[in-house]
Amino acid sequence: MALLVAALLIVLRWHADPAVVWLADRDGAQWITYPVPPQMVARTNATDIVTYRAQFHADPLPAAAQLTFKAFGTASVFVNRQLVFIDPNPPERWKDSREVDVASHLQRGDNTIRVTVTNRHGPAILRGAIPALDVHSGAAWETSLDGRNWVPARLSTQIEAWPISRQFPSAFAEWVITLPMLLPVFMIAYVLVRSGQTEGRFARIPPFELSPATLRSLLVIAVLVLGFNNLFKLGLNYGFDWGYHFEYIHFILDQGRLPLANEGVQAFQPPLFYSLAALLHGALSLFFEHDTVDRAIRLLPIFSGAAQIEIAYRLSKIVFPQRTQLQSIATVCAALLPMNLYMSQMITNESLFALIGALCLYQSVRVLCQEGPLRRKEVLILGALLGLAFLTKASALLLIFPVTAALVVRAMRAERPLRSAASSLAGVAAIALAISGWFYLRNRLYLGQFFIGGWDPLIGFEWWHQPGYRTIHQYSQFGRALFYPIYSMLPSFWDGLYATLWLDGHLGGVASYEGAPPWNYPMMLAGAWWGLVPTFALAAGYVAIGRNVLLSSLNSLVFDSPHRAALILCAFACLIFYLAVLAHTLVLPSYNSCKASYALATTVCLACLIAAGLDWAARTAKLRAGLYALLACWGAASYAAYFVI
Repeated sequence: MALLVAALLIVLRWHADPAVVWLADRDGAQWITYPVPPQMVARTNATDIVTYRAQFHADPLPAAAQLTFKAFGTASVFVNRQLVFIDPNPPERWKDSREVDVASHLQRGDNTIRVTVTNRHGPAILRGAIPALDVHSGAAWETSLDGRNWVPARLSTQIEAWPISRQFPSAFAEWVITLPMLLPVFMIAYVLVRSGQTEGRFARIPPFELSPATLRSLLVIAVLVLGFNNLFKLGLNYGFDWGYHFEYIHFILDQGRLPLANEGVQAFQPPLFYSLAALLHGALSLFFEHDTVDRAIRLLPIFSGAAQIEIAYRLSKIVFPQRTQLQSIATVCAALLPMNLYMSQMITNESLFALIGALCLYQSVRVLCQEGPLRRKEVLILGALLGLAFLTKASALLLIFPVTAALVVRAMRAERPLRSAASSLAGVAAIALAISGWFYLRNRLYLGQFFIGGWDPLIGFEWWHQPGYRTIHQYSQFGRALFYPIYSMLPSFWDGLYATLWLDGHLGGVASYEGAPPWNYPMMLAGAWWGLVPTFALAAGYVAIGRNVLLSSLNSLVFDSPHRAALILCAFACLIFYLAVLAHTLVLPSYNSCKASYALATTVCLACLIAAGLDWAARTAKLRAGLYALLACWGAASYAAYFVI
């Protein structure tokens, strides 16, 4: 019921909130736009002025001809070169329907209607109709930037992919080419999983035993080796907004203080990562040259990414007690998740936030599964982690949901549930506020609001990216990422999510083919198809959890099956973060808002869900061995893709 209410509130916001640029065709009228070539650069402080026109025949003349239209921006209407309407509404009321009777301005025979739309916050787009004359906006309309040169209008649903995506080979072709290289991996993994069986051809093979703890150590070493190998092989221009992150770090070094949100493009970010980077930079500057020190800042995300492996291992021991195979699978998935591998090579606060967020989720699971009243130490640790997360990224707001769920379920086992829940929540909140509250209070005192985003006008940098709006088509299509995944997020939300989860579909924010990072592209692109294996496992994991929830009572989950409840909490955390990514793409309708890396903190939970899904799907020994071998191929391709030669 709560989910249905939340969904209803979201839908109501889509329709009412002017910040959500949601376009829906209606009654035969389609949203149309000027066919601007695909652009990957941000439009900054620029005003779009576009004129649309339609020519139609009126004979006989109607007594009334109501033009009903909506425009993203402000609009002026001309009929047969006569101005008949000037938009009285401010731009933020663009969702209001405008109506004007144009009958008195029509002439018998051919007529022309023109609508000029002006917008400085996105593309100037239009939807309109004169039902009495059977005139509806669509592909038959024309559009112009100067009022002299006219071209056919483009439907808002016809979003072109960027040419850069076709400069790379087909992902399917690369998958086929790399299959022979990964065939030995499949065969070895299959034999090792089947080894030691009591019957059949694999009975004579000694069982292969590698403890999850040993595997964890080997994977940590492997990921650190990859990071140190790439440390000086990747240019400093790799990473989303890398230059602005450097500006933040050097502002602290030069000014000796933290910047306000309006003192830099990325200055709205909480300061923990940048302060640590400045300390590291200052210490290393005593011994190394400037360029070396700048590159060495990557040590922070590299170690943060490797630490995710340790957290995943410890979390899997709680979620899968006595199931060493599943513990190993979860550890492997966290270590070799492409998103974790490529994000840990960037100078950004994402990896540090992911580390602290993962620790917060791990501690929440521990709190959930332990018995007895909540101890002060548990409250202190959880509050401190939540506070540090808020000092790293404002996305820590999402951690409140799984943390609250864990504390409430733990309180249900106490003698006084309501009192226990209230005191534990208050204690965690007080500690978190004591650690991070000063930063958000500072925002409020100097800039007037607690939370400030990179798209907020308060930072003094107004911008928008294509497409600048959202339609149902962007959320109902998938498939491009399986063939041309690079920058596939423009026409499809799901393609963008998939292409940034299972490979570096954003090229680390690099917008040119020539400047693309030096990844092993055959293996990276093949990852689009290998990613189907963990995707299937992830879906199976949710199916298994849903089945268990339906078959279990609340009392059973709370009191008898804390480990099953832990897996549910992992699933809940992933759902919250990825729903937040979806909501973010609605509020900020730009191509770069569709990134799975915004949910990087849930890597450890994602890994446990994949392990649970494989366990549920593998009904026979042969199927289990086959699925595990396919997962091994996925992991090998992931590691090879981001190890720069």
